[in-house]
Amino acid sequence: DAFNGISGDMILGSFVDCFIPFGYLKKEIGKLNLKNVKLEKRTIKKSKILATKVNVLFGEVIKPSTLSSIKKIIIKSNLDRDIKKDSIEIFTNLARAEAKVHGTSTNKVHLHEIGAVDAIVDIVGAVCCFYKINPGTVLSSPINVGSGTVKTAHGILPVPAPATAELLKGVPIYSGDLNTELCTPTGAAIITHYAKGYTKLPNLIVDKIGYGAGEKEFENTPNILRLFLGHLEDDFKHEEIVVVQTNIDDMNPEIYSEVYEKLFKLKALDVYLTPVHM
Repeated sequence: DAFNGISGDMILGSFVDCFIPFGYLKKEIGKLNLKNVKLEKRTIKKSKILATKVNVLFGEVIKPSTLSSIKKIIIKSNLDRDIKKDSIEIFTNLARAEAKVHGTSTNKVHLHEIGAVDAIVDIVGAVCCFYKINPGTVLSSPINVGSGTVKTAHGILPVPAPATAELLKGVPIYSGDLNTELCTPTGAAIITHYAKGYTKLPNLIVDKIGYGAGEKEFENTPNILRLFLGHLEDDFKHEEIVVVQTNIDDMNPEIYSEVYEKLFKLKALDVYLTPVHM
């Protein structure tokens, strides 16, 4: 439920708050073999709503990275093959979006903020969470992207940033009242990789709810991503059968066979006749 946008850390926080053991997430991120990288979990309040904040702590800032250098980190890791595959696909989609808006190729584009260690951990961590839950269907609300401008390595850009907008093609988005960036490129890349549809909250049997906190503080609304884990009502198979009854008075019995034939052609499940004597 991206009512206040979506980002990588918000996704991680919502999963940990809802279902994913923090120890599992730390163990999986450790398989990336990144030096001096740790995960921190905190329970905080956003506009008086309890939420989980997952932070990436690291000793040195990784310089702007290329897609190939990020791929090498993932390929050399000890992560499951499917986690590697999805992580690389998400980064490839990010690189394509950045390359398109900057007029270059995916091999040459520099992934500035996206190539930083926290973005790598956010994306791979999110993939690990989806892998752990293995959901049958992932749905998202329309995404609040925010408004105004955002400061980036390429200067001050409109919200949503060009690469984010490119990733969100075909996705229902809107701008709320907040004059800030709410949907990051990382968040857009993750949700568009997994979501099979974008809709208001469907008929859902809710099992668990998670709240993932973002970094920013807003005055009148919580900076959180809300995650629902449950079963679509359609998953429980049921049928509706309509019974149509009528009385027919004074009709030639020879015509009934033709009535039967026409009703079955109209997909009637069954047709029967009961004589009534008066």
